[in-house]
Amino acid sequence: MNSCFKAVLLSLSVLALGLAGCSGGGGGPSSGPGAAPAAANMVTGVAATGAPIAGVVYLMDASSTPVTRQTTTASDGSFSFNATGLTPPFLLKTSAGGQNYYSMATDFGITNITPLTTMVLAQADGGVNPDTFYNNHAPADLSAVAAKMQDAAAAVQTALAPLMNQYSVGSMNVVNAPFSANHTGIDAMLDAISVTIANGTITIANKQGNAVIFTAPSGKISMGSLMMGGISNSSSSSSASGSTPAPAPAPAPAPAPAPSPAPSSGTA
Repeated sequence: MNSCFKAVLLSLSVLALGLAGCSGGGGGPSSGPGAAPAAANMVTGVAATGAPIAGVVYLMDASSTPVTRQTTTASDGSFSFNATGLTPPFLLKTSAGGQNYYSMATDFGITNITPLTTMVLAQADGGVNPDTFYNNHAPADLSAVAAKMQDAAAAVQTALAPLMNQYSVGSMNVVNAPFSANHTGIDAMLDAISVTIANGTITIANKQGNAVIFTAPSGKISMGSLMMGGISNSSSSSSASGSTPAPAPAPAPAPAPAPSPAPSSGTA
């Protein structure tokens, strides 16, 4: 009888543990674009340029002998790493359309990879080209840059505030906030712009017409100037969107003067 009672208690304990695991503890979603990490030591996010990036994402840790892992994005651009045993912060990299994009995860959790996060990294690393930084850095450099990522993200947000407000994402942390590559919000903004970092300069252009709307020294984004007239909006005129304006209609020709009456012949 005593052994039966113990067996019942053991069964109830196992059932309770199983139910607790299914409940998720209220920690938020564990899958999908920009979801909260499914477990401790996970690095998750979305890689997008407007459209989801389809390809390989690399994660490099900050250990004395850096460890690099790779994974492939899902169809919605989301990715996930189990970074157990690795040392944060983590440098992230992916590629699309012949261009590399970067980000930095200061710890486990959500970190996205977009053209805007690449800008943030360039700001945080003091203007070093992200390609150069990724390929030539010491582990201590990652910690130094990680300490500046929050301020760098805020600097990008301030510099691009009028543009981000146009898409109703003015308060969004572009590095760590969850989002979906569904052509709304910040993703719609990524659909509309291209970002280039070359020769010490950050350049943002309107994809429609390639009009340059922002330039700044890499690493000194507060010195940049944003020209909102070069970005299109649903209510913008065609000249603001970079397209050729329709010609004005030609004025109607003036009416010809009425002919003068013929003089009388003077005959009797």
